[in-house]
Amino acid sequence: MTWILYSLMGAVFLAACNSIFRVNPWGMPLYVLITCTLPLTIGIQWGFASAMQTAPSFLAAWFVGTGFSAMAGGLASVFIFGEPLHFLQGLGVALILGGAYCLIR
Repeated sequence: MTWILYSLMGAVFLAACNSIFRVNPWGMPLYVLITCTLPLTIGIQWGFASAMQTAPSFLAAWFVGTGFSAMAGGLASVFIFGEPLHFLQGLGVALILGGAYCLIR
């Protein structure tokens, strides 16, 4: 079950990297921003690649990673940017995670 933690780590790093690019808190030029987020990008790739290697099936890792990415992005939108969370967004995440649960069983 460590592949689930790898998927979660990749999703959190993905949400953090996208949030930094969206906010650009220090007004940095793009090349500096890309250089600063390079460790996050490596963490994203390592997390999702490790999840794919250790998961029982490709589809399970794919759906769990997609669900975690949607949740992390939605939570970042709500808590960092103050955007409202709509019912259909939550329903989509629930359907993705429900499908992943059915694949894992």
